[in-house]
Amino acid sequence: AEIAETELRQRVEAALAEAQAQSAELTMMLQRQRAQCQTMQAEREELVKAAREDAQARHAAELELANARQEIQQLQRAHQALTQERSGERERLQAQADSLATAQRALREESQAQARMAAELQARAQAQSQADL
Repeated sequence: AEIAETELRQRVEAALAEAQAQSAELTMMLQRQRAQCQTMQAEREELVKAAREDAQARHAAELELANARQEIQQLQRAHQALTQERSGERERLQAQADSLATAQRALREESQAQARMAAELQARAQAQSQADL
């Protein structure tokens, strides 16, 4: 009975030692997995932070692009208004030039008519003065 008890005690001690070894191995494995989990959690947080920063940068760039487009449209409208204003000014100046040209022609024709009348009057005066002689 003592031999059986000793064998039983040895088996129990061996089983206990094996269980402790497995427990230690499982504890180390659990610690490695925790460390990996913490590393992965830190990497995930960095990725989330980077994604958030990218989204903010993209949003800022989109706002800047929208503002630039708006400014371009305002400049195009201002350019169009200036072009129309210049066109109107050009038409007004052309109308003035046409009016001046017409007035010059009328003055020239009137001057020519007056010159003809003066020549005619002078011819009559000469004829009259010769007739008086």
